[in-house]
Amino acid sequence: MTLTNLPRITGPLGLLLAALLGCGLDDPAVPPPPPTPPPPPPPTAAFTRLANATTGLTAGSLIAAFRDDAGTTWVGTSQGGVLVRDSGPWRFELLRIGPLVTGLWAAPGEPIRAVAGDEVFIRRDGIWDIDPVPQTGALFLEIWGLDADHVWILGTGGTILRKVPSGWSQAVTSVTDEIWGITGDTPDALVAVGQNGVILESSDSGATWLQRASPTVRTLFAVASDGAGRMVAVGSGGTILVRQNGTWTQVASPTFQALFEVKAEGPGQFLIAGDGGVLLRGNGSTWTPVVVAGPRENLRAIVGAPGQRRVVGWYGTVLTEASGWDSELAGGRLYGIHVAPDGVALAVGTGGLAYERRGGTWRTLTIPTPASLFAVDGPSSSDRIAVGDSGTIIQEVAGTWTREPIVPGALLRSVWYDGTHALAVGSGGIAMVRENGTWRSVATGTGKFLRQIDGNRWTRLFVVGDSGTVMIWNGQNFANVTVPTSNTLRGVHVVTDRDVWLVGDLGTIIRGDGTAWTRLFPPTLNDIRGVRQLGERTYIVGEFGQAFRFEDDDWTQMSSAQAGFWLGLAGDSELVAVGEIGIIAEGRP
Repeated sequence: MTLTNLPRITGPLGLLLAALLGCGLDDPAVPPPPPTPPPPPPPTAAFTRLANATTGLTAGSLIAAFRDDAGTTWVGTSQGGVLVRDSGPWRFELLRIGPLVTGLWAAPGEPIRAVAGDEVFIRRDGIWDIDPVPQTGALFLEIWGLDADHVWILGTGGTILRKVPSGWSQAVTSVTDEIWGITGDTPDALVAVGQNGVILESSDSGATWLQRASPTVRTLFAVASDGAGRMVAVGSGGTILVRQNGTWTQVASPTFQALFEVKAEGPGQFLIAGDGGVLLRGNGSTWTPVVVAGPRENLRAIVGAPGQRRVVGWYGTVLTEASGWDSELAGGRLYGIHVAPDGVALAVGTGGLAYERRGGTWRTLTIPTPASLFAVDGPSSSDRIAVGDSGTIIQEVAGTWTREPIVPGALLRSVWYDGTHALAVGSGGIAMVRENGTWRSVATGTGKFLRQIDGNRWTRLFVVGDSGTVMIWNGQNFANVTVPTSNTLRGVHVVTDRDVWLVGDLGTIIRGDGTAWTRLFPPTLNDIRGVRQLGERTYIVGEFGQAFRFEDDDWTQMSSAQAGFWLGLAGDSELVAVGEIGIIAEGRP
């Protein structure tokens, strides 16, 4: 079967985009398949829009956090703004486009200040304005204080500024290292830490600083005092230092992840946050990992009182202590989506971020892996396999997730699983087959990145990837298929064994029967990431939140609240799309 219809483009796009059409190319190495059963019944009404079921606020990193005396939480972002949460929902306030907001602090009853780049901002009457400081040439990394009269700003090049009656004054430090963290119980007992393990102390309200001996050369990012004579500093490589009776010593750490924040929770009690979703609790000398229910994103700041803590980090992640460290916000990318025959759906993404829909309601789901997951598949909602970075393969059976043997160094991007057999593919042309409960590698004959699998039966699966790569798996080996494109192919949908859709970069859309292929006229020249056919209608999603429906040889643009990338599309009798900023959207008439 050679498909030669040339579709028209209608709808909000409003323009016909020129594209060269390929012709069907025969590949005698791939015999025509036998007919297969028809797909499930499609919905009767066309989907005209993708309605958000979940979404985060930002895909940017959350770097700094502060809770003022009124109970308002302020979070600095990598996008030049601040997330704010008081008695209502989270909202975003812009300081200036570009710089990272690396520090926030306010004295009780006083305006809040933020440091971003080489500037200091102050918020008065709901408006952010510049707070003039000496021109030092430094980038500011932190702001912290004891009260309205004792506030310090830290930065690169050994820079420390202190608040004085006339404004700000530069302190004397005698070092050129980056200064990242500061603490103290009184203005005459201050400690600052930074790059190369530097430790500084001041006994004159931060006017002058003296360097002290340090047991490490690793960068120290934060330091905290418990108010009872003990301090803890944390840094790169899982470094933890404790100061007792004026002497700093390095203690055993349960992690090699970089640690970026430490807060005191009372005498001899501390909480640490760092990369890979690491949370540690301890007394300074001994430390215990904290179980995190939410995504294992890199964590950067801790805010709030003990028992009511929030921890913030990459991809707009906010975890709350009250929920068992589950996510209040999650702006990570969702890459994979699976909809089971019973309607239960599972979306997976960065840092183990996952949502499950049961009974029509989406809730976060804890999957025991810190790895980013890119795909999930299975015959039912109680038997699923997910794959991802670092060779991660993890299977759920009746609600229990079990790690499969890891494929060292592999980046797995797609999986097909029918309950008996499984095929996973990824970077460097890697392919892994699971039979009789055991995984083994199989040769693909290519070093190209393989990005997606689809098919209706084990002996005829289609795999697509970079440079126009298309292969068919017959249950034993792969056969290459020639298609009319050299663009990266990112999505494949097998309607039947003899009706297959391929989509990819630069608006690539190809339809064929496995032997003969036709390149179709696209409604966009942007990258297309997902494709599904439901009945006589075909749906595609991709860059810039674009979504289109193909019906009666016409492409019609669908409405979508997504401004970023759609990254996955699934459903046999419904449509579910996932993408950036933790968005899950469902097709609606």
